[in-house]
Amino acid sequence: MQITAQERVLVNVLNDSRYQFLFFSLLLYLLCVYEYEHFVFSKYEYMGFRNSFTFIKAVLAFFLFTSSCFLVFVKTSPFIKGLTALLNVVYVLPIMILFQYDSGGWLFVISALLLLVIINSNFTLKLFRSAKIKENEVPIMLGVLSVFILLPFILSYKVNLDLSIFLLDEKVYAIREAIQDDGNLFTGYMKSPLIQVILPLLAIYGLKERKVFFTFLAIALTILVYSMIPQKSIFLGIFVVVFFYFFKDPLRKVSVFTGLLLMLCLFGFVLTWSFDNMLIESLILRRYLMVPALLNHYYYEFFESNYIYYSHSFLKNVFDYPYELGPTYMVAEYAYGKTTTNANNGFASDAFMNLGYVGVFIYTLIVGLIIKFFDALSIDAKFFGLFFLFVNLLRSSGLATIMLTHGLWLFMLLAYVVLRQKRQSTEQINI
Repeated sequence: MQITAQERVLVNVLNDSRYQFLFFSLLLYLLCVYEYEHFVFSKYEYMGFRNSFTFIKAVLAFFLFTSSCFLVFVKTSPFIKGLTALLNVVYVLPIMILFQYDSGGWLFVISALLLLVIINSNFTLKLFRSAKIKENEVPIMLGVLSVFILLPFILSYKVNLDLSIFLLDEKVYAIREAIQDDGNLFTGYMKSPLIQVILPLLAIYGLKERKVFFTFLAIALTILVYSMIPQKSIFLGIFVVVFFYFFKDPLRKVSVFTGLLLMLCLFGFVLTWSFDNMLIESLILRRYLMVPALLNHYYYEFFESNYIYYSHSFLKNVFDYPYELGPTYMVAEYAYGKTTTNANNGFASDAFMNLGYVGVFIYTLIVGLIIKFFDALSIDAKFFGLFFLFVNLLRSSGLATIMLTHGLWLFMLLAYVVLRQKRQSTEQINI
């Protein structure tokens, strides 16, 4: 049967990743708004969540979030479209929801939107020619490098053979507390580069080059590290990276991810209200989405007009640090009344803590330029999952920490000498 022109248009719209993303993201946003008040605040008010709802801010937040989602219709590279969508779902969405349920929050809304404007702006960065490692040499290089880096971990940590750690329950926290004094300088600085960069790259190269041995090796080594240092991000990260390997277009990847996230939230909603099982909804909605955005507000309140200018870090010999505990523990005491909790901050709240309002805008610009650097490399979309890990770091760590401790420097280096596509190597600046 022949279809009409109108039906053909409808089919094209339904198959368009942009419309799929817009549909899923707006539904997810509305569900999260409802569940913030009826689940997150209702069940976890004792954890510092607030409910100072303002209708005008709610309307503004919905308008701004919808507008930011429409950026996927702007003429940009597939990478920028995909990253714009990803940032909207896991970074901008929680900020907008906290904005309408809490006083303040303007700074982080402006910063988030500014970041999206920067990366969607019509300019590219010039890249110079350099040597590039051959594709067939990369898996072996990454495999040898992984094993070499892993050896000090095996010597410093005990392998935990208790399979219950894979249930991701409270036992994980007990083990982490028991091993917090283990390790050394090398393991401290190389854990994240290994987990966030090297092993995910190895896993994807194994799939890309049809050498699945390297993929299984990467997953096995990740599980081994998790058995020594049980952090959920270690265990789950590589599987998310492998998930993003599939589907050709970055925006399609994020659309599918957003749809699955929406389904998980709906499933968690049903479990909570039908069986009083809050695990899924608590992990995804409260812990993963809302907690980082909430901590932005606490960092703002605690350090407003009281910036510390990196006196706790590399400028400690220049400025006097005014507190007995580190910043993350001071904010935890302020927010939760506990000095044993480590309240991690994202790049924007870290910038505000150290340099105030100016710092937030400077760091937002730097992050935007880093993303533009990756865009100029024209990296194969199969590696898009590594940028999911990068975005998660932006939500939970300061920029200096991301660069030095979490291995962004290594990711940028390997992206340039390994992942870079040749056709982008002579791109010109166009600002």
